[in-house]
This record gives sequence, C-alpha cells and structure tokens, in this order.
Amino acid sequence: MSNKIRNIAGQKFNRLTAIKLVGFTERKNHAIWLFACDCGTQKELVAADVVKGSTKSCGCLRYEMFCRQKHGGTGTRLYGIWHGMRDRCRNPNCKDYKNYGGRGIKICDEWGEFASFRAWALNNGYKDTLTIDRINNDGNYEPLNARWTIPKIQNINRRNTLWYEINGIKKPLIEWCRILNVKHTTAFERTRRGKLPFLSSEIPPDIINHIEI
Repeated sequence: MSNKIRNIAGQKFNRLTAIKLVGFTERKNHAIWLFACDCGTQKELVAADVVKGSTKSCGCLRYEMFCRQKHGGTGTRLYGIWHGMRDRCRNPNCKDYKNYGGRGIKICDEWGEFASFRAWALNNGYKDTLTIDRINNDGNYEPLNARWTIPKIQNINRRNTLWYEINGIKKPLIEWCRILNVKHTTAFERTRRGKLPFLSSEIPPDIINHIEI
C-alpha cells in the first residue's frame, strides 16, 4: 500500500460522490471509501474501481438497465413520471425531496416496480396530456390516493393554495377569481392587506348560477 492516499472527498465519478475514507481491503492494497449515489443510497466501495469507472453506481444503474430490458419502458413519458415520483419520495438529493419524502410521503411497495405502476396507469385513464396527482395531498402515492388529472387541477391541490368560502361554497381563491372575473393579483393583494378578496359588488346575488357543476 502506498504511503500517500489520494484524497477524493467531494469528487464525483459517474453517479458516485466520494464522502470519506472508511478503510482498506483485506490485503491493504486498496482504499475503501463511502460514496453517495445519485439515487440517495450510500455505499462503501473500492475507490480504485470507482475512479477508473468499473463501478459507476451503488447498483441502481444495473437495476435500471435490467428494468429497461424487462419492460422496455425506459425513455417513455410514463417511465419518467414513475422515476420522478420515486425520486421525490426516496432520494434526499432530489430538490423536491423536502416536500415529499422529507415530510413522510411514500410510494407504495406495489409501485416499486415500473411494470406494476404502468399497468395501474393504463387501466386508470392515463393520457400523455395528464399528470399524476394525489387526492389527499398529505397521503402517499398509492392506487387509492392517486389519479390522472390536468395540471390546473393538480396546481389547485398544492398545500399553499388559498381557499375562500362564499355563501357556504368553498373553492380555491384562483377559481373564485375565474368565476367572478376578478384578477387573481387583485384578490391576492387584498388578502395580503387583511381585506376580503372580493367586493360585495363583485359577487352576484345568484352566485350559485355562475358556478360550473
């Protein structure tokens, strides 16, 4: 073993980023480092294998290649939706993880395999114009809590959506703005100032007739 150990901390090789030196192989001729994979997994690997490229991931790359051969879905829009969903729930390195996996949102075991998710999607109204949405925004990604919907409905379901009630009818503020023909920026600015979002003159007395069922 060389007396000088190469410091690769922070360097990235394919999908693996070196974290710290953790030991050596049994014959003391190769350093073992802890690596963080892009998929969120941390694994101890022989540094030399990672640096020269014979080891490119924690094993997830090989699994993805296996899935590609098995179901032929890699590269499709539906596969991208599935992969993004898993990433948000399981990968701490994902920029959206804090809003999903970071607050306890999970993807069910049934959808751990793409083939199973694809079968559910195709049997439940999937179209290329739709996106996946959770009915209960605090619930998990699972068959009973998921649906295919247009982006507008999905955006309404965000946790930071402002809701407002008129005559016992509760709707997102942006929806009321559409119904009453009031600019959303105007209504939002009023609420920001502590006022009601709509003037009484802007609300028809027969408001129920202005609502699309």
